[in-house]
Formats: sequence, structure tokens, C-alpha cells
Amino acid sequence: MGIFNDTITIYNHKEDDSYQRTIVRGVMYSSKTEKTVTADGKINLVTTVSVTIPETAVCNRRYVTKREFKALTDTSECWTLNESDNLDVIVWGAVEQELTEDYRLKHLKADYDCVTVAAIEDNRNKPRLKHIKVVCK
Repeated sequence: MGIFNDTITIYNHKEDDSYQRTIVRGVMYSSKTEKTVTADGKINLVTTVSVTIPETAVCNRRYVTKREFKALTDTSECWTLNESDNLDVIVWGAVEQELTEDYRLKHLKADYDCVTVAAIEDNRNKPRLKHIKVVCK
């Protein structure tokens, strides 16, 4: 049993305010919750999720940078990760639900455990362990 045996569904926000759904298999995700206490005694819980997408992950589309994705007129063959606009969402597991006028992002967040892409580290140019690390909130 390998460590890259998780599946995620990525919803990429597009320029026309629609979303494109992509399922990626063979990834690893983990979460961590940190508790802090403010000076006035208020407790804050912040959960951070880390997703590692190895170069060997299985997907029916190819990964492109957010800049390349934005420049494309047809994105049906590609997917990306965009931390800049806080609109790309990751859901655990293979989700078949498309986002539409009737089923919006708020419905997806109510029905599934979703996180927002917050940071990306592209390590595909390394000599070994080529992967993309995604931090989500």
C-alpha cells in the first residue's frame, strides 16, 4: 500500500465565473488544526490542509500554470491551481457533481468537506520526488 492513495476533486474557477471540475487520483492529503488563544482569552481554531500531488497522479487532463490556464480559450484538456483569487476549491474524494446555476459553490460546501487553495509549491523541476504541494484553508 502506497502513501499516494487518496483522491481529490478540484473545482477551478474560470474567467466567466463558471467552474471546471477535475478528479485527480493518487494524491496524499492531511490536515492539521492549531489552537491559539488571544490576549482576551478567545480561542481560535485554524485547520490547514496539505495536499501532495505527485507527478505520477492519475488525471484525465494535464496540469498547467494558472497563467497558462487563464490564457486558454478552451480549458477542457487542462486543470490548474490558483491561490491568488481564493476561488479554487478542493473536495475530498471523487465528486461527480458539477457546479451549475442550480447547484452553486455554497451547495457544494454544504454537502462536502471543501477547502480553498491558499498556497502552491511547484516542485516538478526537482531531480527526485517531483510533485506539487498545495496548502488549503
